Amino acid sequence: MTSSQPGPATGATAFGWVPRLGTAICLCITLVFSTYLFTPVWWSEIGADAKVLYAAGVLSASGGNPYEIARQGAEEDRLYNPPGVSRRYRQAAYGYPPVVTAALRVGARVSEPVFYLISLLFLLVVGLAGFETSLALLRWRSRALPRLFFVASAPMALDLFIGNPSALLLLFCATGAWLITRRRPLLGGLALSGMALKPQVGLPVAAAVIATAPLATAATSEARLRMGLVAAGGLGAGIAILALLGELLLGSGSLASWFLAARDFGQALGPGGSGSAFTQTGLAGLPALLLGRFSAPIAAILTAAVVGPALGFALWRRRERMAGPSWGPMAVGIAIALALSPYLHLNDLVLAAVPLLFVASQPLNSLRRLTLVLWPVGPYLALVVLAAVSSLLGITGFGQVGFGIVLTGLLLMSTVAAAVPPRASAR
Repeated sequence: MTSSQPGPATGATAFGWVPRLGTAICLCITLVFSTYLFTPVWWSEIGADAKVLYAAGVLSASGGNPYEIARQGAEEDRLYNPPGVSRRYRQAAYGYPPVVTAALRVGARVSEPVFYLISLLFLLVVGLAGFETSLALLRWRSRALPRLFFVASAPMALDLFIGNPSALLLLFCATGAWLITRRRPLLGGLALSGMALKPQVGLPVAAAVIATAPLATAATSEARLRMGLVAAGGLGAGIAILALLGELLLGSGSLASWFLAARDFGQALGPGGSGSAFTQTGLAGLPALLLGRFSAPIAAILTAAVVGPALGFALWRRRERMAGPSWGPMAVGIAIALALSPYLHLNDLVLAAVPLLFVASQPLNSLRRLTLVLWPVGPYLALVVLAAVSSLLGITGFGQVGFGIVLTGLLLMSTVAAAVPPRASAR
């Protein structure tokens, strides 16, 4: 299913992918379900996040504050719940930074269906660009099959379906990593600052890239440290520029309003909050298992306290097998950042492109096979099983299944195992 051969003198590997029957079956299942998602059956649910973004742009353009939950909800009601309509649109809070809100004002000049179609095309283009950059980052050779899997994958299909900007984060992440590994750390840090558009997900991944991308170069230890520090400086400068730009475009106080909205969003994930149950929100990070009992920060700390020692022990025991330039640390770092995020949703798993490509590049074993099979088909099959059980037993009210937790857990185990293989199979 996979093959590789030595790459450039930097110690990198030029990866390729040779399809077999099992790969073709997985791809067919994924394509069928992702296409079905966009049929008229689901049109009443399409563009859920795009509707929130559009309402925020309309409200901001008219002088309102979309960070005020009551005003944002009233605007959504005005746009999507007209009198006499039986199906009610469920309100959702808006929590993107001011610079995004300023850009949404431009999008608010068209109708909502047109806005969604534009966002669909935009997210498809930036998602493919981000994945293409990921392939270039790992110097992947045969790229047609990975591209098909990416477009048809549940995270990307869901991202396009609801209109969430996770695909844009993938472009920032891959571009930043590519620049750092090409020894352009300042530009890489500036590119990674774009991930602050979804800070609760993007910034941990950006930090992981900054800490691990220099390890994929043949530079000395001192040079790698210097690259990391310069990239961190670029990240901070980029975030400051985005914050200042948002204040200039929306006016003084908009940044403070956004901080308050983000705080309220975090509280909603805590005990008693409306989004605390992972079976209802579809959260994909491991801390989601604890969110019904603990606040988001405590859940993340407790999860890290359990996962961290095991990862540290595995990496310490096999540290000598990670010497020299390697993509393994970056794959592991991104996988850890995703697994420990309490805010991660299934559509945010497009950010797992680099770790998954790294896992797919290694000789297959049972764990990697399971990971590479469940990532494309698992979320869809889980929904089918859930629907069948619900229909047979007459049970309703399941909500969304948090199958993403299975995916992040498998990805974390697979990347660690691939980055630090046993001595007998180490390259």
